[in-house]
Formats: sequence, C-alpha cells, structure tokens
Amino acid sequence: MSFAQTLACTVLGSDAVPVVVEASISNGLPCIQVIGLRATEASDARERVRCGLASLGIGVGDLRRCVVSIAPADLPKSGAALDLPIALAILAALGRLDPARVARVASHGELGLDGSLRAADGVVAAAFAALRSGAEEFLVSSGNARRAALAPTCVLAAPDLRSVVAHMVGAVPLERADAASLRNVASFDVDLADVRAQQAGVDAVVTAAAGGHNVLLFGAPGCGKTMLAQRMPTILPPLDAHTALEVATIHDAAGLRERELDARPPFRAPHHTVSQQALVGGGGARPIVGEITLAHRGVLFLDELPEYRPSAIDALRQPLEDHEVRIRRAGWVARYPCRTQLVAAMNLCRCGQWGAVTGAACSCPASSRASYLQRVSGAIIDRFDIRTRMSLSGSIADAAPATDSQAAARGVEAARRIQLERWGGRLNGEVTIVDDARFDLDPRARARADRLAQRTDGARTQRSMVRVARTLADLDDRPRVSEDDIVAAFDMCRSTPGGASHD
Repeated sequence: MSFAQTLACTVLGSDAVPVVVEASISNGLPCIQVIGLRATEASDARERVRCGLASLGIGVGDLRRCVVSIAPADLPKSGAALDLPIALAILAALGRLDPARVARVASHGELGLDGSLRAADGVVAAAFAALRSGAEEFLVSSGNARRAALAPTCVLAAPDLRSVVAHMVGAVPLERADAASLRNVASFDVDLADVRAQQAGVDAVVTAAAGGHNVLLFGAPGCGKTMLAQRMPTILPPLDAHTALEVATIHDAAGLRERELDARPPFRAPHHTVSQQALVGGGGARPIVGEITLAHRGVLFLDELPEYRPSAIDALRQPLEDHEVRIRRAGWVARYPCRTQLVAAMNLCRCGQWGAVTGAACSCPASSRASYLQRVSGAIIDRFDIRTRMSLSGSIADAAPATDSQAAARGVEAARRIQLERWGGRLNGEVTIVDDARFDLDPRARARADRLAQRTDGARTQRSMVRVARTLADLDDRPRVSEDDIVAAFDMCRSTPGGASHD
C-alpha cells in the first residue's frame, strides 16, 4: 500500500479552513472512493478527477483500489474546489510526484473533463487559510489567480493539471501571480442632490452615515424613501485597502466574483421574498453567506419592510447588536461578520396613502393598518436609532437640493474621524454605554435629556437619543453636546410608524 497527502482549504461561511487530503493506493478492484464529502459531491468529484487523470494517460487500472479521505470528516466541504488537491494526492500516492513535495503545497481548483483547471468559489479566503496552514505554495487556476494573490502568500497560476505536474517535477515552473490592485472610487451614477423637497430625510441619512446609525424612513409612496437609501453609499467614506480586502474575501466566498477589490462600500437590496437563511445566513449542511454579511462595511437596504417575513426581520436583531452572525451545527461553528448599516423604508398601510399630505384617501380599514404595521416588531423598530417620517415639503421642480453627495461625504468623513479617535475605532452608533463621560453633554443638555427620558418607553430610545445627539455635535465639529442637539435627536428617535397619524 502507498500513501500520500496534501493541503487544501474549504469554505465555511465567509471564511475558509485548512483540510488535509489523503490518498491510499492498495491492491483490489480498480476504483476511486472518496470519503469525507457528501455522497453527491463525492460522486461528482470522483468523476471529474478520473477524467482529469485520464488526460495524463492514467487509467482506472493504474489506480487499482484508491481511497481518498478529506479530513476532518465532520466539516462541510465543497467538492469542486477540492478536485485539484485530490488529483495531486493520488498522483503522489502513485509515485508520479514526490509525496514530500506534494505535502508542502496547498491547492484549490475545479478540474474539467479534459484536465483543464477552472476557477472555484472562495479562492481568496482559501489563500489566507493556506497561509495559516504553512503551505509553501498555493496552486490555483489561471482564472482566479489574481484574486488569490490578494493574500500575502506564494500563489502560482496553472491552466491545467498537466502544467501543475510539470511544475511539481521541476520541468516547467509556474509563474507567481500578481495581486489585483485596489480600484479607485469611481463616480456614482446617483447623487444626493437628486433628492428635492426632503430636508428631513436628507438630514436623517447624513446623520446616520456620520454616526453609523441604522435608519428607518416611512411615509407615503413616492416621497423619496428609496432614492435616499440608494444614495447613502455615495456619502460613506471609501474602504481602505484592509477593509476592501475583507469585503472582497466575503463576496468571493459567497461565489459573487463580480465584486473586485473595490473601495466603494457594498450596497445590498434583497427583494422582500428573501428567506431567513438568505437574509441572515445559514441553511443546511453547507451554510450560505447572508445578505447582512454581504453588506458588511456597507449598507443593507430593506424596502417595503413589512412585506418581509416577520421571522426573517426578527432574525436580524442579534446580528445588528453583535455585528456578527453565528451559525452552530454539530461539531462546528461558522461566523459571519456583519458590521452593516441597516436602512429600511416602509409605507404606513397596504394602499400606501395613510399619512399622505395630499392625494387619494387611505382605503384600508383600521384593522388592516394595524395588522400591516404589526408585521414589524417593536424589538426591530428599537434597533433603528433614527426613525424619520417623510413627506414632500413643496414642489420638487422649484426646490433646491439640500446638499450634494460630495459635500455631505466631506462632513461624514470628518465626523467619523472624530468618533474613531474618541472611541478607539468605533462610531457613536456602536457605543452601548451612554453614561460614558466622552459623550460630553453640557449641563443643560443633560437636564433636557433627563426630562425627555420620561417621555420614552424604553432604554434603547434613550440610548439612541444620546448617540444621535453626539453625532449631530460631531457633524458641526463641536466638542460638547448642546440642548439643541438633544432636542433634534429626540425628534429623530421618537417617531414610530405606529404612532403616525393621518394628516
């Protein structure tokens, strides 16, 4: 019996973990048996590897009885990315490659039936996992080598299995791949100046962007809720190289290869029919990355909030507080980062006319309006520091824009810089202890806050009031929170869709 092993990586959630691929060749009926994968994935991988080896002139008869094990067995694994390491382990067990050499490298790639190498999901996360495992080289397909090279390890690009073998025997070395460069922030197709006659809505979005607050916009259809939400990424600070790589790794692990190393914050707007697993993450034996994680370092926009499944919305409660999703299964735990700003928009009834200043009267019965609003729990409403009722304040044809994205972005970036220095890398919206002296309320502001606290129903609203007031002061570059800041913040925090009245 002959034995060999090599290193590989498998995607688990938004990250990857190192695994070991072992191959054993012994006398017996010719076959390839793969264990450690689910049955369907093992069957698919076996046939791809068999055809790939056939492209090198190696038939089933040469293999004799070949058993391939992927350890640890209790982790969920994807077969396609493991094709190349399975083939390398078999070749080393057959004596076609040096087993000691194969044991020191990691690889990641799907084999075509002609022996070609195809890109596989999660190559960026896998490259970092290969680095952690101590692999000397990381072999990938030419199609995603530049993405893999974002990790500070030796990434080698190969077009097919034959070229990998030539490299391993020292005949034709593979070239080291160059990393993709960070894209500069391109101009957006939209601008905050497009929104007219909505001063309150613009102020809410700018304040939310500056302090990292979640914001809920509610009002009649057509008043500009969606327009404002879509323009929020235009005023957020660009991602630096580290956070851009973090976001690119998550998107690559989820199979979204269209997201390059981009400085623009991600913006995700899933349809209201999205499932709880697709929104938050998780699922079966192989968990998927949810929309809240795909919006990491950016914006998750939920339009028509009451139309989403109540269970899916409520599942956001813990991730919004902890900035992390934890999926536990037997024997393993997957963690998904979700430092995400949630922006939501909603009407006040099914027909949309309740609360409209002008236009058709609402045709919904009171019971229907109540049922509609109750689809969004109070616990989720409390997660929004800013809750703004929107209605047009004049003609959009005659109104001047409140501000443009460029000017707003400068103010947001300056305010965030102050907060990051004050809180040691956090924003106001992420601070949970509001009696911290660094909030720095002047005596009149403190007294007004104490009085207004008597008019709120919960601690979260009081906390939101102080945090938003601190952000308003930071936007004006003032060291102390004034009484006017407290009053303005209270107006932003106290509104709820259920408390809106028909004008």
